[in-house]
Amino acid sequence: MTSSPAAPPSREVPISGRLRALDGLRGIAALVVVVHHALLLIPAMSLAQLDESAAGQPATVWLLTHTPAHLVWAGEEAVLVFFVLSGFVLTLPAVGRPMRWRTYYPRRLVRLYLPVWGSVALTGMLVLAVPRSTSPARSVSANNQARVELSQAWHDVFLLPAAGAVNTPLWSLHWEVLFSLLLPAFLLLRLGARRALPLYAALLIAAVGVGTYAGIGALRYLPVFGLGVLLAFHRDLLEDARRWVDSRQHAGAWWVAALTVTVLLFTGRWIASGLPSGGPLLDALASGGVIVGALLVVVLALVWAPGARALERRAVQWLGARSFSLYLVHLPVIFTLEFVFPTTVPRWVVIAVAIPTALVVTAVFFRLVEAPSHRAARGMSALAGPSRPRAPEAAQGRPAGPPEVPGRVIAVIPFPRPAAEPQPVTTSRPTTRRQRAS
Repeated sequence: MTSSPAAPPSREVPISGRLRALDGLRGIAALVVVVHHALLLIPAMSLAQLDESAAGQPATVWLLTHTPAHLVWAGEEAVLVFFVLSGFVLTLPAVGRPMRWRTYYPRRLVRLYLPVWGSVALTGMLVLAVPRSTSPARSVSANNQARVELSQAWHDVFLLPAAGAVNTPLWSLHWEVLFSLLLPAFLLLRLGARRALPLYAALLIAAVGVGTYAGIGALRYLPVFGLGVLLAFHRDLLEDARRWVDSRQHAGAWWVAALTVTVLLFTGRWIASGLPSGGPLLDALASGGVIVGALLVVVLALVWAPGARALERRAVQWLGARSFSLYLVHLPVIFTLEFVFPTTVPRWVVIAVAIPTALVVTAVFFRLVEAPSHRAARGMSALAGPSRPRAPEAAQGRPAGPPEVPGRVIAVIPFPRPAAEPQPVTTSRPTTRRQRAS
């Protein structure tokens, strides 16, 4: 009797050894946000985003909006992935040992705010350098950008609830800062051990649905970070799940099924909005499904070996290392070029120029602004005093803290090199339809 051979032990990489894949995932998510905003230069795509419906639009626009193909420009959904990642990596240092809050807070805030201020300054310079005016030939999103008032920049500078007034993607960093400040409260999710896990997860997902239905931003976004916190506390379950799937007779089919379900949930809100009938309740239910999809995206990056290997490729890692910078600078670059080119130039030409330009500006911004912010954050830790001895788990491969965890992993949102502090990321503002189109 024959049986399918088991994979050699050397190929089984434990979850803690695959955290570099999260860096790559961060880079891909940031790129999706870039594509999202670039496509908003096209009037039909901008209207589809604004109305959450591609009814009456060309077939191509409908397919990109109301089918799983929406994945390539799922900007808000990509931000939710960032939220899960932030919850996960900010919690890892607290697993098995106490957090040093006097170093955590200054480092975290410096790493968030310094690059943000740099992006606000860049946005202001570009707005002043290139005249902007509305035109019927431009998309709704482009015309909204033409109305940007630099007098509102202080919302972005302090990441207040109205953040994104000048540089739209900064809306999500308001929630990043709020979660970072509330992290001690979120760490209470460890109480109740494994028995409480299903209850906590269900309550967090339900809160997102309620927040979406009632239009309460705190309920719509903060619970998403909580799911990342739960994932960090119970990540050993991921290793058990991976081994279980790999032991199945048709393991490949299981992974394909998991990937399919993830994509359908992740794009479910847009698939549902293309149905003949719908409403706020269906939107709330679909939004809950999107949260599950965002969580599964992170899970697959950790447990699905082919996906993890793809995310660890050099080009993807480069993107992940600079994902925060890319997130911060891409929108002002894209819409500045929209106003540089006359409206007679096809928008796909503008997009073809804008995306590579955004990547170049990202590389420069990372070197001149974000990387120095890493050094400044390390300086804040030095001012806070010497750190305590490392917990023994760190020596066993557990991602317990800076020196043991590659910076690219802990800096979930944007930065990577210098370890120790996670970072944030995020994209198009979804609080209202008009904001989504910006």
